[in-house]
Amino acid sequence: MGFETVTWTGESEPTWYETFEGEAKRGFCPTCGSRVAAIDSDIPEIGINVTAP
Repeated sequence: MGFETVTWTGESEPTWYETFEGEAKRGFCPTCGSRVAAIDSDIPEIGINVTAP
């Protein structure tokens, strides 16, 4: 799934931080700080982190 096709719900989108400038960035929940997504420039899909109890 490409980044352009993702629709975030809730109060706001993730807060994005570039972990490697121009190459990779990670998305974090702006409320609790949990890592929720990742985008790498050489991979066309977005990674979504899913946790379960």
